[in-house]
Amino acid sequence: RVRHYNGGKSGNFVHEIKATPDHRWLLLNGSETTKLCVGDKLASPLVDVQQSEEGWRHGFVFGDGTLTYSNGQPYCQIRLCGKKARHLSGTFAGFGHSFPPSFDGDPMVYLGKDRVHYKSVPSADLVTPEYVAGFVAGLCAADGSLTSCGNLSIHSQNDEAVAWLERFAPLGGYKL
Repeated sequence: RVRHYNGGKSGNFVHEIKATPDHRWLLLNGSETTKLCVGDKLASPLVDVQQSEEGWRHGFVFGDGTLTYSNGQPYCQIRLCGKKARHLSGTFAGFGHSFPPSFDGDPMVYLGKDRVHYKSVPSADLVTPEYVAGFVAGLCAADGSLTSCGNLSIHSQNDEAVAWLERFAPLGGYKL
């Protein structure tokens, strides 16, 4: 069993890890061992994965976008509220948009029927380190927050999304 301590803050948890008896463990002090002992502190890998812009857009829309139906046909759109409107000239450049009077100056971006999958977690054919890194970063930009100890936090009631993040976020370089 490996216990994860979050610097004394709430959120400590236990991992069950199955490893071969001669598994090589990297310790926080820079040494390595094949005989892990109680009290040993494991090093966390530093992984820097280039983010896919398409993955980022998918994660951002997954977090803040909506599906709308017209004549029974679904299409995807997102309102860029407040500071998020800055993404109109970058990530969402080239997509149709409008400034509905009732949106108090916020743009509505129309992503169309080809991107309705943005309101679901990425399918297996999209799961690459770059796409996952982008998706998680986009989701965090839409729905994430920083904890008092500086960690990124995402809260969700979507069990499928939580399970997906637990399974794939490490592929994108994220530590859970």
